[in-house]
Amino acid sequence: MKPFEELVNNENSAFEILKEWLAGADTQNQLLPASEENRRTLYKVQASTSSLLGALAYETGGILIDHGWLRILGSGSKGIPRTLVDLNHNDYGYLIFADDAAGGFYAVNQGSLGKDIGNVYFLAPDYNEWDPLEIDLEVFVQLVLSEDIDEFYEGLRWSTWKTDIQNLKANECFGFYPFLWTEQGDIEESQRKPMQVKEAFNLKIAPFAG
Repeated sequence: MKPFEELVNNENSAFEILKEWLAGADTQNQLLPASEENRRTLYKVQASTSSLLGALAYETGGILIDHGWLRILGSGSKGIPRTLVDLNHNDYGYLIFADDAAGGFYAVNQGSLGKDIGNVYFLAPDYNEWDPLEIDLEVFVQLVLSEDIDEFYEGLRWSTWKTDIQNLKANECFGFYPFLWTEQGDIEESQRKPMQVKEAFNLKIAPFAG
């Protein structure tokens, strides 16, 4: 484990580039301020602030994208009351860095998901296996900040999602019944009910984490 001081790079922080991306984004977004957990989060993540992952951990409390549909994690905040490390364990071999309102999760591969270390994988709301997106974290963030987010989520957002997420807290996602990954599941017809993100994690990710 590298000491915290070696992870902070004030001269070449990726946070400056991230702020440029957010300012020029096609997608509505909200950058949340870093919390007092930022030092611990950065140390646990073990990423330099010259990388995007390190900048998210140390410089942000997270980012809400598309009116809160997508939550990219940081050091936690009132807006997103969890950090980059809260749902992760060292033996997973990947780092969950984001989730969405439909109960999808995103992870950076750290070795257990394939040979493409550093690339992003998606555990979609209607699927029970990690799907390689064949892009790294930087490209992923640029994608979801662009108009391409609508195409990416085609078939995973129901007709009234914009209205429904207005009252959804950032530590919640929608649970569906029948489950979307079953034959009976349907994004429009399944019953929707808010649930804690951690519950969704335990329901869907924990059994497949090893």
